[in-house]
Parts: sequence; C-alpha cells; structure tokens
Amino acid sequence: MPQDATIIRMEEYKSLRAEILERIREANTLILTTAGGIGGAYAVLVSTFAREPHLKFSQANLFVNSCFLLIIWAPVLFALLAAIKSREIWYMVNQLAGYVRRIEEIEYASVSPPSGWEHRMLTLREESKSLFRWFSRPPYPGIYGIMFGLTFVVAAVPTIHIIILTAPKLIAHLY
Repeated sequence: MPQDATIIRMEEYKSLRAEILERIREANTLILTTAGGIGGAYAVLVSTFAREPHLKFSQANLFVNSCFLLIIWAPVLFALLAAIKSREIWYMVNQLAGYVRRIEEIEYASVSPPSGWEHRMLTLREESKSLFRWFSRPPYPGIYGIMFGLTFVVAAVPTIHIIILTAPKLIAHLY
C-alpha cells in the first residue's frame, strides 16, 4: 500500500508541475498580449488623429472629445486588467507550488533540508533581492507598473489639455 501512495503522489506531482508550467506560459502570453493591445491602441490613435486634418480639441464638440478620451484611456484599462489577471494567475501558481512542496517534503523526508524543484525555487526567491529580480519576478509588478505608468501619463496629458481648452466653452454653455 505505501508503494501505491508513492506512485499516486508522483503522478500528482507531475500533473501539478505541468499545471504550474502552463500557468507560467499563460502569464508570459498575457504580458505579450497586453503590450500588443496597448501598442495597437496607440497605433490606431496615431494613425487616426495625427494626420491632416488635425483634430482641434477646442473646436470639437463634446461627443468627439469624449470619444477621443475613451480611446486614449483604453490602454490604461488594458494594463490595469492585465495586472489584476497576472496576480490571479500567480496566486494559483503559489497554491499549486505549496502543494508540490508538501509532496516533496513527504518524498524527501529523509533529506535535510527538503529537496525538490519547488523548495529550490523558494530558496532562490528568498535569497535574490536585486532590482532585476524584483522587475522580472512573478506577478511581474515592475513590468505592469511601467505599462500602467506610461499609459497613464500618455492618457493624462491630452486629458488635461482637453479640459483646459474646453472648460471655458463648457462653462459658457452652462450659463
């Protein structure tokens, strides 16, 4: 019977490791998809609004300005939603990794400290404190922080510009 339990644990271990690797691929794909979505949105903006005749915000009606603002804030939303999804992916990876570590502790009970891939990865994460490691470690807070920060600034500048240009017209229209 103990032999059967070991075989079952090893099959479970293999299955969980495969699931972890799949989640890592999903997280990496998410980064590329998010970057592509942000780049695509800005390509549409540039190709639509940077050519002649230029959009003059002060002369545009509220609907046109609102549509422009909606389009320019979309990449900020892409980056924010991707960061949330990335955290969810890495929460699941951490849950799976914790269970794999328990299997390793059972299987390598006679080895001190416990051996196995997840124990090794845990040790590496605890030892590494470099800026590069922070930037590239899951759930990739550095990458998503830069994406969010850049898209926020790119969206905020024209938003402020539009508010400054259209505020007098809106105030005059209200009174």
